[in-house]
Amino acid sequence: MNIFFGLKKYFFLSMAVFAGAFFLGITTAKLRPDLAQLIFQAISEKFAPLREESAGNIFAYIFINNTLIDFLAIITFFLFGLGAVYILLSNGFIIGIVFQSSISEKGIPLLVAALTPHGIIELPSFFLSAGTGIWLGLKLFQKIFKNEPFKVHFVRAIKIFFFVIIPLNLIAAFIETYITPLIVTFF
Repeated sequence: MNIFFGLKKYFFLSMAVFAGAFFLGITTAKLRPDLAQLIFQAISEKFAPLREESAGNIFAYIFINNTLIDFLAIITFFLFGLGAVYILLSNGFIIGIVFQSSISEKGIPLLVAALTPHGIIELPSFFLSAGTGIWLGLKLFQKIFKNEPFKVHFVRAIKIFFFVIIPLNLIAAFIETYITPLIVTFF
C-alpha cells in the first residue's frame, strides 16, 4: 500500500494555509514596517550565534530544528489537526515578514538564490508533516466518534516521519549548510 494514499489533499491544504499566512506576513511587513523590523530583528538575534558555529554544528541545528517542527506538526494530531494548522500559520506569517524584510535589505535575486536550493526540499517536507498531522487528527476524530480504526494510520504516520521526512530534512540541512553559502557568494 502506498504510504501517501489519501494525503494529497492534506498536503495541498497545508500549502494553502501556509501560503495564506505567508502573504499575510508580507502584507503586515508592508503595512507595519515598524512591527516587521522588530520581528526581523528578533529572528536575526536568535540566529546570530550560529554565525560563529562550525558548519557541522549549523547542519545539526538546522536538521534538529526542522525535524522537531515537523515532528510537532504530526504529533499534535491529538488536537484534531489544529496543532499542525497553528504551526503552518505561525511559520508562514513569520517567514512572510522575514521574506519581505529581506527583500528590502538584500534584494530578490539574492533571496531566491539563498532560499531555493534547500527550500525545494524543506518546504514539501514541512507540508507533508503538517498534512500528515491534520490527516491523523481527522483519523483520531473518526476513531472517537465513529469507532473507525486508528492504529494503522498512526503507524503510517510514523513511517512517513522516519522514512520520508527525516531523510528529506537531512538533505535540506546539508544543502542549506554546505551548498547555499557557495551559491550566495555569487551575489
